[in-house]
Amino acid sequence: MNSTDNSTILFDNETFFDSIMLTNPCPRQRHITRPILTVHNYALFCFGSVLNFMAFIVLMQRSLRCHSTFAYLAFLSFTNGLLSLVHFSKWMFKYYFNVLFESYLISCRFHRFSSDFLTHFSLYTLIFVNIDRARAVTRNRPSMKYPKSKFHTVFMRELVVAAILCVFHFHWIIKYGYEGMFPLLRRLFSTKKSVEAHLNVNAENADLTN
Repeated sequence: MNSTDNSTILFDNETFFDSIMLTNPCPRQRHITRPILTVHNYALFCFGSVLNFMAFIVLMQRSLRCHSTFAYLAFLSFTNGLLSLVHFSKWMFKYYFNVLFESYLISCRFHRFSSDFLTHFSLYTLIFVNIDRARAVTRNRPSMKYPKSKFHTVFMRELVVAAILCVFHFHWIIKYGYEGMFPLLRRLFSTKKSVEAHLNVNAENADLTN
């Protein structure tokens, strides 16, 4: 089989490209979700970084940091603030400067390390907070074996927060995975056009030779 037949099989199958285009049911989805993503990332910076750093400053006051629980919470706030800042920085460099952390070895390694380290450190600190609070409650109230349960109140509050967060982050479900197809499509169509142009040039040269 010659090169012309191979190129015909690879690039002249319009049904293949049409089937790929069907993977995006909403062509204007990027324009719809772009403002949502912008608000999401700035909210991540404001509520995730700024407020956590402010909480860290408050919890590091001498009257609070002497208590173990507040000391743990100070570390937890500082870690969460750094983690949110790392994610916001990745988006900011990509959005404003068109710089991808994954394109450079040092930035890619630093981003992966900082994300995993800060996430795990935050989780373990939260475990320490839970253990510390459990010890404090059982030590300070040994006679109350069956205190009044506040589970239903806590559950309703958590349910409201979970519902708000589900609505706020629902764009990941409707958008994630679509954008990654378009660079592949552009490369495929670009390769197809270049091969067709090369074949046309070869055909013209063959006609001139004949």
